[in-house]
Amino acid sequence: MDELVPIFTGLFLVEPVIDKSISKFAISKHHITYHYSPGDPKMPSGIEEHDWSYIDHQGIYDDGEILASHVNILNPKVINSDGIEKANPNSGTVSWKCQRARYDDKKNLIGEESIPLHITWSSGDLPPVASGIRLKKCLSSNEGLDKNYRSIDSIYRKYDNNNGVSLNFKSLMENNNLNPKEYVDLDEYFKRIKLLRSTLNPIGIWRTFKAQPKDLGV
Repeated sequence: MDELVPIFTGLFLVEPVIDKSISKFAISKHHITYHYSPGDPKMPSGIEEHDWSYIDHQGIYDDGEILASHVNILNPKVINSDGIEKANPNSGTVSWKCQRARYDDKKNLIGEESIPLHITWSSGDLPPVASGIRLKKCLSSNEGLDKNYRSIDSIYRKYDNNNGVSLNFKSLMENNNLNPKEYVDLDEYFKRIKLLRSTLNPIGIWRTFKAQPKDLGV
C-alpha cells in the first residue's frame, strides 16, 4: 500500500456529534485551504498541526452553480491542541491568501497563484477549487460582483421593512431560478444557504490533508 502524501494544509470546520450521550466533535469535510502543494504543503507562520483558529465570514458568493463563503482567519485567537491560547506573531484579522500550485499540461510545477480564502459549500460537478478561482475573478475585477456576491451582513436580513421580502438576495436567487418577490422562493433559497448561515462564526482546526499518490490531482 502506498504511503499517504500531504496534499494541502487548511483550517477544517468541526461538527458537534453525540456519542453515547457524550458531546464530541468531528472534523467536517468543509475547510479553508491554505496551501495546496502536493508533496510539500506549508502551514502559516506560527501555526502547528491541530492548532485552532476562529473564522470571520466576509461575504457569500453564489452564481447558481457554486456556493461559497469569502472568509478571513482571526489571530491571535489561536488555541493549541491542549486548549491553551498561544502567542502568535500575527495580530488581528489575517490577510493570508490560499496558495495553490499551478502545473502545465505535463503536470510539471510552474508556480503558485493566490486565491482569496474561502469555504466551498457546493460546486456542482466542478472541483472545489473552481469556487476560489471564480471568487478571485469576482473580487479582483468586479466581474459579477453585483450579481453573484453579497456582504455577510446581507444574510442576516431575510425580510425588508418596506415590502416584506428582502431584495438583498435578488440576483443570487435569480441565479438559482428563484423569484425574490415570492416568500416560498425566499424560503427555498434560505434552505440552500442554511449550512452557511449556521456556521457564521465557527472555529476550525489546522490539519494537513493526505492522500495516496495515485489520487493526486492537479
